[in-house]
Amino acid sequence: MNRYSIPNAIIFLKERYGAENMPTSEETLRRAVRTKDLRVQEDGEPGCKGYTILEEDLIAYGDRRMERVRARMPRTQGEDNSRKQGESPRPFAEVYRKYMDQEISAGEYFLQLHLEKGKWEEQLLQKKQKLVELDLERSRVESELSLCQSAVEAYSDGIYLAKKQTAGGDNEKNPVTGRPDME
Repeated sequence: MNRYSIPNAIIFLKERYGAENMPTSEETLRRAVRTKDLRVQEDGEPGCKGYTILEEDLIAYGDRRMERVRARMPRTQGEDNSRKQGESPRPFAEVYRKYMDQEISAGEYFLQLHLEKGKWEEQLLQKKQKLVELDLERSRVESELSLCQSAVEAYSDGIYLAKKQTAGGDNEKNPVTGRPDME
């Protein structure tokens, strides 16, 4: 588990989430510490403290900050339509190619990754729900088939026995079931 000082935490956040989305000044991170938006471990004597920040706490802070950034960003027409129409998620390689071709910034890349990840998760959940529904339907069909098979056998046995009784035959095998008749 890595620990970071305030200056190193700024570098970590910029590299992970993009410089345009994260704080650039140490005072911004210290403010986040004072407002308890960022958890830290205090080192040193009172009045002369220093902070160390665990990587997991930095990631939690960065994720919360990205959620706020995402909430403030105006949605484009295409994004609204894709959500309404249930557009399929884009493959990772396509989003990555846009980033590598510098069509989108690091921050936009990160946001698009989260958006596409959400779409993939939603699609997976829908597929799992569909599998459960199909499994229930399969069970119902198997049950109906079993009931029909039992009814067919009972009906065939009944017809054969009725014919035998009217014909006055011996204890022969039923041609449908292959079992000896029981009187």
